[in-house]
Amino acid sequence: MMKKGSLMLGYQPHRGKVNFFRQVVISPQVSREDMDFLLDEIDLLGRDM
Repeated sequence: MMKKGSLMLGYQPHRGKVNFFRQVVISPQVSREDMDFLLDEIDLLGRDM
């Protein structure tokens, strides 16, 4: 996502489990379409791994 330039998304382990994506959204301007794009981008780029 960072190489493509589409997203900058954090990730971290949680209580001994593997890394997972963690997205904190605090802006009221973020729309449902923005969140759909985020999930679609994770899905699309994850298929190339």
